[in-house]
Amino acid sequence: VQVYHWYISRHLLTIANNPSFYYKERNDYILHVSLKYFFLSLQTHSERFVFIAEWYDPNASLFRRYELLFYPEDGSVEMHDVKNHRTFLKRTKYEDLHLEDLFIGNKVNVFSRQLVLIDYGDQYTARQLGSRKEKTLALIKPDAVPKAGEIIEIINKAGFTLTKLKMMTLSRKEATDFHIDHQSRPFLNELIQFITSGPVIAMEILRDDAICEWKRLLGPANSGLARTDAPGSIRALFGTDGIKNAAHGPDSFACAARVRYFKNILILFWFCYMFNVKVKPFVTAD
Repeated sequence: VQVYHWYISRHLLTIANNPSFYYKERNDYILHVSLKYFFLSLQTHSERFVFIAEWYDPNASLFRRYELLFYPEDGSVEMHDVKNHRTFLKRTKYEDLHLEDLFIGNKVNVFSRQLVLIDYGDQYTARQLGSRKEKTLALIKPDAVPKAGEIIEIINKAGFTLTKLKMMTLSRKEATDFHIDHQSRPFLNELIQFITSGPVIAMEILRDDAICEWKRLLGPANSGLARTDAPGSIRALFGTDGIKNAAHGPDSFACAARVRYFKNILILFWFCYMFNVKVKPFVTAD
């Protein structure tokens, strides 16, 4: 970049020191130099995509956050430690990572480290890849578990791919951890009592723009309102009210990640939660 600054500064200095340039000629010359500078920078700087990724460090029992840079031109990767503001991995060719692997919610393996992609690292990456595939959490609540087959059919017809699924029953502590963003809400106790009243089904689902599309398919949080505003939504079809509303999904991945372990499940949740479990038939319960 410093070379480019020197390049364009030298030519602008030429203009300033040359009184023979008329006003229009100066403008034309500035445009010519600027375009030359622009195309030179395009030739020199290869395209790159940046993601915020997390890796669980089992020794320290914490998540470490990195910037993961991917260069599609030669398949090379680079990593920066976000907390310590230093390079963790210099740009290196890595043949096992491909552009189609890079989407929010996916897990990628980089030199034996399993990274979870939780957010875009810059606006360019978000614009270019934002419409690509994402993974998100779909949770069927106790009131709708008997209708799980119908709900999963709706999810499939909406273009989602179900990649992981598990049935479980939450303890009060686990349910409280799940709903940590509702700690100050007056309906918290009622919500906890309901969510622990029976089994839930947690699913990982995949499609383009999965987070927004799943929220749209769910409909408004209050099932009564959903029947008016989104009559074809899951909450309108299977929910009862604002608590017993059939299903749930996270609002965003761009939140601070929290970690919880229980029943051999690693839970990652962004205000709500997202998870990583082994695939089991949904009829299997712990």
